[in-house]
Amino acid sequence: MKNMRNRQKGKSKPQINNIMMLNNFPMSNMNNMNMMNNMNNMNMMNNMKENNFHNNIMNNNMNNNMTNNNIQQMMNNNMNNMINMPMIQNNNMNNNMNNNYINNYMNNNKNNNDIQNTNMMNNSIKINNNYNMNNNNKILNDNMISNNNINDNINNNNNLNNNNYIIAEIKVDDVNKNYRILNSYEECVRTYKWNITENVKNEKEIKQCEIRINNELIPFNYYYKFKNKGKYQIKYSFNNYLTKTNYIFYGCSSLTNIDLSNFNTKNITNMACMFLGCSSLTKIDLSNFNTKIVTNMCWMFDGCSSLTKIDLSNFNTLNVTNMNGMFWGCSSLKNINLSNFNTLNVTNMNGMFSGCSSLRKENIITKDERIKDQL
Repeated sequence: MKNMRNRQKGKSKPQINNIMMLNNFPMSNMNNMNMMNNMNNMNMMNNMKENNFHNNIMNNNMNNNMTNNNIQQMMNNNMNNMINMPMIQNNNMNNNMNNNYINNYMNNNKNNNDIQNTNMMNNSIKINNNYNMNNNNKILNDNMISNNNINDNINNNNNLNNNNYIIAEIKVDDVNKNYRILNSYEECVRTYKWNITENVKNEKEIKQCEIRINNELIPFNYYYKFKNKGKYQIKYSFNNYLTKTNYIFYGCSSLTNIDLSNFNTKNITNMACMFLGCSSLTKIDLSNFNTKIVTNMCWMFDGCSSLTKIDLSNFNTLNVTNMNGMFWGCSSLKNINLSNFNTLNVTNMNGMFSGCSSLRKENIITKDERIKDQL
């Protein structure tokens, strides 16, 4: 028992102690030794099994680590694939969008080409129609307008000052006649072979006029041939403020009414012979005339034999120097208002009322005694 306790307590060399014990034991104890050998063998086997078990565990751990590494690698790969997938999808989407854009662009181009072709066809039709209309208008104008002194340039209505115009009325009783509807000093020189003695040219300004007859635009001309008898309205619109209106209605013997209430005269210096020869004129509105800088009014109403009254009460004549023959030949004139006339600077008043057979001194409204002395 003592040996058994020593064996159990021994720790450093258990196998050597066991052998010593076997040598000291008697043969009767062989069974016990065999049992001990068997136990040792079992312990060794158990140790071996345990070692194998640990080795297996280690191998399994290594395999598990390798597997874990593989799994991690696979997960990383999957993550990369997942990261790359949106890019690929975006690329695919972009490619699809590009393809759709290209298809749409090609379709739009096709549609645009179709539209352009249609527009070209329509434009061709319009050009042909315009050409036909122009030809028809030309033929119509050739029938309506005299070939004498025709200017074919039509003024641009967009450039006109719509607040600067004159409205007139004309009576037509002969469809074979060319009616004078406008004039200028240069036109008078060409017609009557006058000699130019002073700077009174105004054709360049007057030709800027746009003429409409019954609201229909016509080419600029001093004459017009009407198709039918009757009364017509003529509108003269100007894109500038004239500086000279001398002779502007000279010889317009068929005008019956002239409204100048919307005609701007603030820059005009010369009104000589402005209505000379307007023998059919029965009414004239000069209520808004600005004559502040006018210097020449000679022969202004000469030959207006149908006028019965004239109101010039708003006229400022302080700068006028020439009133020679101003109302010459106004044989029907019975009343005239010259209440604001000042003849202080007038140097020529000869024949101011010559031929005014119906006019009496008492029917002349004026504060200027020089005026009454002319009758």
